[in-house]
Order: sequence, then structure tokens, then C-alpha cells
Amino acid sequence: MSLKCLIKIWSLFWKTSIKKELHMKKLIPLLALIAVFTTGAAFADHSDSFGIGTIVTYEGYDVWALFGYGITLKAPYVPVFAGAKFYFFNPYRTIMTFTADYHIFGMPLSNTPLIKKISLFENLKLDWYAGLGIDYQLYLYNAKCDYTGYSIHGIGIRAPLGFIFHATEKIDVFLEAAPTPYYGIRQYGENFISVYTPTGLGVRFLF
Repeated sequence: MSLKCLIKIWSLFWKTSIKKELHMKKLIPLLALIAVFTTGAAFADHSDSFGIGTIVTYEGYDVWALFGYGITLKAPYVPVFAGAKFYFFNPYRTIMTFTADYHIFGMPLSNTPLIKKISLFENLKLDWYAGLGIDYQLYLYNAKCDYTGYSIHGIGIRAPLGFIFHATEKIDVFLEAAPTPYYGIRQYGENFISVYTPTGLGVRFLF
């Protein structure tokens, strides 16, 4: 599917579905919650390095949509992380997910009350973190440029919880799970509310 085709499909869906939903104010409470939850005042410990890497995510939609592959980004100075994951099963079925997270809490695992007394973890370069973020999904099924297929858009609130292992000064390995309630907008048919929990394993290179 070409970029031009994708833009046409998204534009049509905005005019026929998303814009209508906004006008009906069905999404306003969700958007308000996202605005509140992504403007936290507490910062986790964070380095000043920019990071970029890759991630493999288990989504668990069905037997054909188990794993997604994408990129992961880390902002310098502030605990903001972003990701984009893609699932291309065949020319007629595509899922894309875009996320942005803010890590509100985080510290070395060895500093947590239950762990710091165990000498085995004293020098372990492993941090835990918890945060909040937003999730946008685009599901295209047989969505050709002639609009014979259909698409689903979803927007939700993520609650990522995970671990970061500092393998070296320039390499981080992380594992996270992010429970995500979201509101799905179908091009045809009834809209819906659902929850899914993507679990990802990734590596970032720091600069």
C-alpha cells in the first residue's frame, strides 16, 4: 500500500467517522483524560542521551496478529518515549500502532525497599519504571484506494510498566507491558470500547 493511498484512506475516515465522533462529543472525556495523565509533575531519573532502537511486541489480537515489529525512541533530558509498530500480514490486512509515553516513576531496582537488602542485586544495572501515555491504532482490512474495504481507528490510554537493563553506557535493553483501554471507531458498524496489553522486548542505542 502506497503512502498516497494511506493518506486518502485516513482522510476519508476522518471526514466520515472521527470528525463525526468529535462533533458528538463522544471522545471529549477520553481526550481530556489523556491531557491530564500525560502532563505529570514527577520525573523519573533520566539521562540526557537521545535513544533509538527496535522493539518486538506481542499484541495478542488473534492467531494471525501475534507479533509486531517497530522502532522505539527516547527523548533526551525528559522521560518521554515514543514507538511505532507495524504488522503487514498480506496486501489486504495491515495494523499500525503509534505510542507516546511519559515515565512518571522510576529508580534502580536495587533501591527498592524489598530488593536493596539483597546483596545479589547491589550492583545490578537494572531499573524499573511506570508511566502513562497515549496509544493510536490504525487497522486496515482490504482497504484499497477505491475504499472497498474498511478501517478501524482506536485511541487509548497506556499504563506502561517495565524494566530497563543498562547493558553498557550506550545500550539499554528493556521489557515492558502496557495495559491499554481504548475507544475503537469503525468505519462501518458500531464503535466499541476494549482493552489490550501489548508486551514488548526491545533495545535502544544511546547517543
